[in-house]
Amino acid sequence: MMTSIIGQNDKYRLCRFGGFTLLEMILVLILISTLLAMSAPSLRGFFASRKAQDTARQLLALTRWARSHAAAEGTVYRLNADTTANAYWLTAQQEGTFSELGCDLGRRFYLAEGLNISLTAQNGQSVSYTQFYPDGRNDPAVIKITGKHGEIYIITSPSVTEGFIIANQPEQAKR
Repeated sequence: MMTSIIGQNDKYRLCRFGGFTLLEMILVLILISTLLAMSAPSLRGFFASRKAQDTARQLLALTRWARSHAAAEGTVYRLNADTTANAYWLTAQQEGTFSELGCDLGRRFYLAEGLNISLTAQNGQSVSYTQFYPDGRNDPAVIKITGKHGEIYIITSPSVTEGFIIANQPEQAKR
């Protein structure tokens, strides 16, 4: 009879393909928690700047929608801005007066906390609305969205025949 140099307990130890011990799992969780805690402040700033960028893009889409529908329907549309309430919304001219639209795009959009909106005419004068006409023209204007961390998005229409564009991409929004 042959005797093995490796004892019976050692044989099972060599075949063990085990998982993780409880101590290893706790150490990994502590390491992940520490990394998340260190990166949380920078992520908070990232999401705040995304809100300003998302608002600028939403406003741009609203101006394009208003311009195309004004031409398609033969109706004058207005993009209204309330700087004290930090809100904006669309209205349409019906029977000589401007009234709210009967759809989701006509509701008031309120800016997230820390964001501000301003609307100025091309001459720099503060105004409360810009208009879109049935012939495809619109009032040249500058809409400025200021973010919580100082990022500024400028949405502008340089002339009556050009549509609105986002004229800048702030450094903080590119991070």
